[in-house]
Amino acid sequence: MKYLIIYSVTFILFNLPLFGQSSKPLAVFFPAKINGNVSDSRKQMLLQTLHAELSNFFDVSSPDKYVSHDLPVVSNVFQLQVTMKEDGTRLNLKWLSKNDNRDETSICVECSSIKLNKELISLINNLVVGSRNEQDVQYKTKRKGILYGHLVKGNWEWFDYSFNELDRKYEGEIKDGKPDGHGKGISSWGTYVGSWLNGKKHGHGTKTYLSGDKYIGQWKNGEKHGQGTYISTGGEIYEGQWKQGRKDGLGTETFADGGYLEAEWKNGELNGQAAFTWSDGEKLTGEFREGKFYGHGTLTLPDGRKRIGDFKASRPWNITEFDKYGNIIGRWVEGQIRKN
Repeated sequence: MKYLIIYSVTFILFNLPLFGQSSKPLAVFFPAKINGNVSDSRKQMLLQTLHAELSNFFDVSSPDKYVSHDLPVVSNVFQLQVTMKEDGTRLNLKWLSKNDNRDETSICVECSSIKLNKELISLINNLVVGSRNEQDVQYKTKRKGILYGHLVKGNWEWFDYSFNELDRKYEGEIKDGKPDGHGKGISSWGTYVGSWLNGKKHGHGTKTYLSGDKYIGQWKNGEKHGQGTYISTGGEIYEGQWKQGRKDGLGTETFADGGYLEAEWKNGELNGQAAFTWSDGEKLTGEFREGKFYGHGTLTLPDGRKRIGDFKASRPWNITEFDKYGNIIGRWVEGQIRKN
């Protein structure tokens, strides 16, 4: 039986910021409306991405901080609708403004959470970045120039001149004496090209490290945060969610030898459901906690044997082993092997 899941996320964007707020137009972010069975991790990923992407252009706030008579006059309304059926997923993003109505639509067949998240980012960029005009979103004028970052009492401060060869160099848009907008930063750790805010990497950008490793994706307050891809010189590729510089949320990792992992991370460690596939055909599915295999899972060996049951700290605990024909050939009871 086909099922329908509809996220209905509405953003109401206002003409002018309130006193003391950012110069960006205000956006009130209303909770999603969900019908159907959708995992918390997928919902959280989509909402985080929507919030992060629109935060690049608007001051996103929660509606519960205002009472009805405090709300400014509505200028723009954004609405995202995601309709998921067994035969595909339809994304539609509408922008209703006082001057024009626009919308973007994408249809995705057999979408994973990661691919669905990429489609959402593309829709936002196509609609907001591609068709944005100066009457809808206004920014303060920025100048272009060169700045140098120098470490002062543990914090990086920006100057018009360099103190020594260890200083960072920035070339690009500047506001209030700090990198702000698009620019290029060079340090002893590598090179970053992308968006900056108030002197820190913020928004979308690419960091190329001295080792040759590369990160392409979202940043927040100088750290990897949001959707991003990390490519190492050794051939490993991670694509997924980040939080405060660490893997956090849903992601996939491809190994140099062709192996593959799709999993949930927390604070840089495997935490939640994971599915490994090694290049020799070995497979492992189950739950991880703090980087170790815990709980119920299945290990499939290259020769067809399977070990099914409970694992503890990545060790077989209460496990039944089957040969490739389904016959029981061994057991583990509380970590001790007992062959038939």
